[in-house]
Amino acid sequence: MAGTNFSEEDCRLMDDCFQLNWHGKEESFQVSQTPAKGTLIPCREESRNWNATGNLYLEGDNLEILKLLQPEFGGRIRMIYIDPPYNTGKDFIYSDNFYDSKTQYWKKTGAKHQTNGRYHTGWLNMMYPRLLLAYSLLAEDGVIFLSIDDNELDNLIKICGEVFGEDNYINLITVKTKTSSGASGGGEDKRLKKNTEYVLMYAKNKDKMILRQPTEKIRISDYIREHRSAGIGFYYTRILEDEGKKELLCERDGLKIYVHRHFRFSTVNEKRKQENLSEDEVYSRYFSKIFMVTNAQTSLLIKVNQVTPENRMLISYEYVPKTGRSKGKRITKYVWNKTLIVWLSDSAVKEKNRVYKRAALGTLWDDISWGRLDLEGEVPFKNGKKPLKLLDRMLSMVTDRDSVVLDFFSGSATTAHAVMNRNAQDRGSRRFIMVQLPEPIDQSDAAYRKGYRTICEIGKERIRKAGDALISEYGASSAGDTGFRVYRLKLVEDECGENQDRQREKENAAK
Repeated sequence: MAGTNFSEEDCRLMDDCFQLNWHGKEESFQVSQTPAKGTLIPCREESRNWNATGNLYLEGDNLEILKLLQPEFGGRIRMIYIDPPYNTGKDFIYSDNFYDSKTQYWKKTGAKHQTNGRYHTGWLNMMYPRLLLAYSLLAEDGVIFLSIDDNELDNLIKICGEVFGEDNYINLITVKTKTSSGASGGGEDKRLKKNTEYVLMYAKNKDKMILRQPTEKIRISDYIREHRSAGIGFYYTRILEDEGKKELLCERDGLKIYVHRHFRFSTVNEKRKQENLSEDEVYSRYFSKIFMVTNAQTSLLIKVNQVTPENRMLISYEYVPKTGRSKGKRITKYVWNKTLIVWLSDSAVKEKNRVYKRAALGTLWDDISWGRLDLEGEVPFKNGKKPLKLLDRMLSMVTDRDSVVLDFFSGSATTAHAVMNRNAQDRGSRRFIMVQLPEPIDQSDAAYRKGYRTICEIGKERIRKAGDALISEYGASSAGDTGFRVYRLKLVEDECGENQDRQREKENAAK
């Protein structure tokens, strides 16, 4: 079985585009195209709900496993998230056989006085074939998120531009990980402390991708204050205290239009003075009645205005949409003075008597707590968990309720945990595929003292504990799929080696 199976046209386009070149690139491309060397062996005893689950936990080298996934999942993955090694100067566990030693690098390139090339070469040769395989697995409307720091950010952007296409670049998201006072790291005499990481985002096909904008919650008074200081108006200031008596004006094409008599308006400022309330208190008390008007025109609004006899009238109309998220449900809209009313409650939330405006978050994510990550998932993992909120936000941006999600540097399995959480919340049936090399746990690590011997053991235990917690909270029937099938990679060359060992044993015994 081949790897990505790029067509001649794909290869020609890759040759023609702007490229980053390094020693070993051609070999790493060829590695992505060669057949897989192994097979996946089922491990039922380590799995949960084997016969009912659609989730997968795959142990072994992700390069080989990505090849093995191609026949069944090629072009089917809606979202990929990876948190690869950041190239901090340590040797790679994922050191494929074209990785050069310093001596080999100098000999082949003649670069005896520069080590930067070799420093980046090993990382690039590790990432490049895996990204090529990831590209083939993504659905046409799929998206990949890649966590990275500044060590290899520039190179990652270049190789992603080559693999996914520069036109399919979506965003570079900056994620605040620590406050400046708590940031750590050496070399303070030569550089600033780091308190951010990055998430790089690419689409398989930008024109087919569906992106839901992430939002943040801001206390309404703070939101208004920001607008005022920037010289921007905040227009949710009117209150429909009483909509009055509703009378049917006319009915046409499934549209019922009503006129309201004896309605009553007021404003936020009037209520502050009349009831001696703070701005936050007014917005909380009258949350469902506060509105603004917009000049936006719709086909339905045009029809309504055609039969509205005059201005200065409060009109409402009811209809049942034939498409969209409200398909089949009866919807009511209000019109004042021939302009559409927009309710604050459509773009804000009320929690414990406080109102928060939902605002587009953009590319600076500074609202995710990275404190006490050691408690998330109830498993130790000192190599760097990612917050559940970070993964949940990505899932909310690009997945549907039945999407397949892949993480092939899965670590402590935060991605699997986040997928199960979201399914429980929206009754979804998303499936996860976790891929992780069974890296040994250092004996000095707290995880080792708690009985874990590999990272895979940590990830599987986290999924089990997360599933138990969701079943406890939502009930077994509502928690969704909390199971997973475990498969372990067995390389063909391993089997050959074992056969040779057994043959030698037989020969020695015969002697």
